[in-house]
Amino acid sequence: MAARTSISDTSAYLAKVTEAVESDEAFARFRVQPYLAAIFDIVGSTGMQQAFINNHLDVAEKVFPALMSLLGLARLNDTIGGAPVFPTRHGVDLSAATARYFKYLADLRHMFGRLDGWNIVEVGGAYGGLSALMHSTYQGHASHRLYDLPEVNRLAARYHHSLGVSGVSYHTSAELDDGAPVPSDLFISTHALSEINRDLQQVYIDRLVKPARHGYVLYNHFFEDEGSEIMALAEFAAQIPGCKLVADLPFVLQTDARHPSTLIVW
Repeated sequence: MAARTSISDTSAYLAKVTEAVESDEAFARFRVQPYLAAIFDIVGSTGMQQAFINNHLDVAEKVFPALMSLLGLARLNDTIGGAPVFPTRHGVDLSAATARYFKYLADLRHMFGRLDGWNIVEVGGAYGGLSALMHSTYQGHASHRLYDLPEVNRLAARYHHSLGVSGVSYHTSAELDDGAPVPSDLFISTHALSEINRDLQQVYIDRLVKPARHGYVLYNHFFEDEGSEIMALAEFAAQIPGCKLVADLPFVLQTDARHPSTLIVW
């Protein structure tokens, strides 16, 4: 049996992903399926989710105010998958996951400006929420390559097809075995790169991270125990010359004090 590559690489999870791809009924509700919601979305009480949404949108407005005029377009993300949406202080009903992606996009625009003509690589694209949002709000990028497990890529492809998203291609780590680097203008990973095993992390660093002109990596601290099979933040960041580490507002909202996250940017 092949070794697990990430904490989400489990048979139960992948079975539910496959079901969502192959069943219209399951696809219509995949974002509230318990196994999938725990990974793809924000799970919690109504009050917790509403607070999460408003906090992320408030910070997005501070980080890149001009993006707020496109907030209505973000609602498209929530027309697929059945995720619950909630009223916000900004007049648009959204799910918590879509509000989080919108905040990430505000960060990207603040840090890197317009993305016109950029080639983007994202590791851990999940169901394709961020890439769909970037398409619906048209950020002008030339291409978006998603790297994830094959089953998850199939789900992202179906989600994108349902929304009319174009310009996205779907890839797995196996394609990197030939050792050739994949240059890009921007590398993105929101937590996924800190939740895969050390060997695969190194492959992604060598093939995707180092060849990228710029990067936006949210790195969590779940697995920094001694002897962990996943790199600690310091070890990971040391391989990216000139990167900066950010752990405070407005760019990092710490939603779990026990397991803080750090943003690595270059």
